[in-house]
Amino acid sequence: MAEPPEKKNKKPQRFLDSYRERWPCLNTSRLPNHAFCTVCKVDLDISHQGAADCRRHVEGTKHKKLESTLASIPKINTKFFGEQDLKTIRAETLFTNFIVEHNLPLSVADHAGPLFRKMFPDSQIAQQYGCARTKTSAIIDTLSKNDEQIISTRMCQSPFSIA
Repeated sequence: MAEPPEKKNKKPQRFLDSYRERWPCLNTSRLPNHAFCTVCKVDLDISHQGAADCRRHVEGTKHKKLESTLASIPKINTKFFGEQDLKTIRAETLFTNFIVEHNLPLSVADHAGPLFRKMFPDSQIAQQYGCARTKTSAIIDTLSKNDEQIISTRMCQSPFSIA
């Protein structure tokens, strides 16, 4: 009697970077052999067919319905901040960066707002500028976290960075 042929061990599919290029809503998952859909907020099992599993999910009715719903919802940053508010925030951040770069005392920020309003009376940004010592300190704290990461990666990559 002939024995049945041995089954081949199938290697489960893994998430590839090319999937992310083809479908931007898919990302790597915490689980192996899974993909995470940022639209549906769900982990997909892609161990069986890989790209076909991804395509099947993205073309599905549930995903398309959620995608169209998300497209119709206004972005949160435009909901709370108008274009003028974002310009004012940008000005406050740039001036705070100026204070840090030139090693000026934070008390300079207390006088900057009234000075800008007198210097530029026709500017809406100058009228809305409200970045005194406390807000400047908070912006510096936020900017420093980003700068710490940049400095540490540069120090790790370049030889003789610490003398």
